[in-house]
Amino acid sequence: MRLVNRLSMLLLLAFLCVPALADEAESGWLAAAGEIQTPADLNSPNGTWLAQATKPKGPATVVKEEKVAKVQEPAKKGPPLPLHTIEGAGGTLTVPVAYLINPGPDGSITRGPAVSYTYIDTGHQKNLMVAAVSQSFFQRFEVSYALGHFYLGTLPHVIRKVSGGALHIRDEVWLNQFRGTAVIIKENEFGSWCPQVTASAIFKYNQGIDNLDKELQPIGGLRASGYRRHYGVDYTLTLSKMVVMPLIERPFIFTVGGRNSSASNTGYTGFTDNAVFSVEGSIICMVTDKLAAFYEFRQKANPYSRVPGVVGDEGNWHGAALAYIVSPNLVIAAAYGRMGEVGNTDVDGAWGFQIKYEF
Repeated sequence: MRLVNRLSMLLLLAFLCVPALADEAESGWLAAAGEIQTPADLNSPNGTWLAQATKPKGPATVVKEEKVAKVQEPAKKGPPLPLHTIEGAGGTLTVPVAYLINPGPDGSITRGPAVSYTYIDTGHQKNLMVAAVSQSFFQRFEVSYALGHFYLGTLPHVIRKVSGGALHIRDEVWLNQFRGTAVIIKENEFGSWCPQVTASAIFKYNQGIDNLDKELQPIGGLRASGYRRHYGVDYTLTLSKMVVMPLIERPFIFTVGGRNSSASNTGYTGFTDNAVFSVEGSIICMVTDKLAAFYEFRQKANPYSRVPGVVGDEGNWHGAALAYIVSPNLVIAAAYGRMGEVGNTDVDGAWGFQIKYEF
């Protein structure tokens, strides 16, 4: 099973090595001489979040001719944003946004898939690696799969010490995440105030946590803390709105969402019987046409009872990142954040990066 997981990860990562096949397109998120405008339709032919519209110049008759010519131009690919979250959704690294990834132009069924690799180092020899792939359809639906590998770091050593050397547990778990998303309301559908709204369901299947529970049975197992099963479903509702700030004339994307989940540490340490509602949100700013900065917040529940030195209370996640658009198909991002207690350690400063490619 471990071999299958590793092969799955390698197959997803292999997509990142395929050369770009997209048509020639503008390298920036906005037209070089353009003026940022709020799009009437979020998924316009020229972008995923922003319409690329040039400022009218010259006589009115010339403006009309330019507009007609603009409509007749072939649709160009928008920038490779948003990023993939660690669950495979479009968003920042841990919080989804209500925008689809690489949705394609109006009237199209789909464009190409998006693939990514994310690495997060939480310190104390713990790290998380996620390979994700997503595909959008009809500018209304999106499906994704994310395979996550979490290395437990010092936790096995701590448990061995607590048990007097009697217990030797595995040092890794794998999390399979299958997600489906639907756009309920498109941005500006009922007026310029209207945000885009999406609903998602994420089925998560943990490979390894059941065996870890059995290995810990001599000291009560994970069930003594609240663990009940190795799978669960998260339900999310997300609202996002783009606003162009008048003074700096740069776009900001504000997102707020709610999540119903029974997962512990997003599922990497299993699931309980009782689902808990939590909130999350992010702010994204396009600093330049090629550089985006964002802040994200994700509220975390405490589904497991505390076991001193082994299982701590989960803390809320805070993160900040910069994403650089290398080309219309490729984006790289670097992030830093606080993730609270993860297992037996307090993660004050996690760092990570993501490489994402859209076909």
